[in-house]
Amino acid sequence: MSRVLYDALRRDAASLARDSISSLGGDRSPEAIHQHRIATKKLRSLWIAARPVVGPEQSAASCDHLRDTARLFAPARSAYVRARVVEGLTKWAGKRQRRSIARVRSSFESVSAPLEPSDDSIAAFGRRMEEALQAIEEMPAPAEEDPDRLILLEGIGRTYGKTRRFARHAATLATQKGYHRLRRWVKFLRYQLEWLESLGVVGPEGMRADIEKLGHRLGQLHDVQEMRTFFAERSTKFAKPKDFVRTDRVLRRREARLLGQAGRLSKRALKRRPRKFSKQLLKTYRSVSVPAQVDTDGTAQSEEKTGVNGETRSPKSSKRRAPVGAVE
Repeated sequence: MSRVLYDALRRDAASLARDSISSLGGDRSPEAIHQHRIATKKLRSLWIAARPVVGPEQSAASCDHLRDTARLFAPARSAYVRARVVEGLTKWAGKRQRRSIARVRSSFESVSAPLEPSDDSIAAFGRRMEEALQAIEEMPAPAEEDPDRLILLEGIGRTYGKTRRFARHAATLATQKGYHRLRRWVKFLRYQLEWLESLGVVGPEGMRADIEKLGHRLGQLHDVQEMRTFFAERSTKFAKPKDFVRTDRVLRRREARLLGQAGRLSKRALKRRPRKFSKQLLKTYRSVSVPAQVDTDGTAQSEEKTGVNGETRSPKSSKRRAPVGAVE
């Protein structure tokens, strides 16, 4: 029985939750708030990876809890992103459009939410993260014979398959909702691959970098599309309607460019078939020795390193390859 990955998942998830809780309330800058939201998404990605071991009900319930936790900081984050998007539009605009963008920015800043979350939001976030930590610490011992194999094939492998399917759906639908769903699952896949790399299990060569680039472009696309919706809802409130028209024209041009880039990156990053991706991941895991971890209760596990096929190796006989587990 191999449960090295499962124990590492529990330990790393608990550490992530504790770090977020301990740093909460100090730095309230937009970047600090963003990092707390990222922590909830990383935790969701780990619960999704553990889904075949803990069960779909517990995985879904924890993901929903973390999603609602992140939403406590959404107004502050959205206000910051809107200001940043409008400021960045000037380099895509002409002289007359830049003047319109400046007037638009000054008019919408008066209706934007504050950039810092309230004390009540921070307190609620902390309470919900404490609950999330408790759920992690109570994750059950695996009943399956080989939980690590399930995490790789049916957990992370399933994430890749859904991400690939949602990329096709987004290209077909060409809607904001479709691309937002793709962006969400690209993030989950990226965080899962980063977590595996932290344990020495490296995915297919160049894939994580492509996924990261795709996530960045989808994030920019989401921000532009959200900005267009925000402006459209307030289009009748602008002192000069032409300011709205000119700003929206720049946003549409930027949106079209990002759609093309996201489409090309999706094809490159998600070109592997799901079954082949899962098999490559499992083969990589078998070829390396993942260090035994310390459990969430602080109890050290065996000093031996366990392979996915159940065999144990002593620390002296375990040698990593360079690059570790890279798959062509």
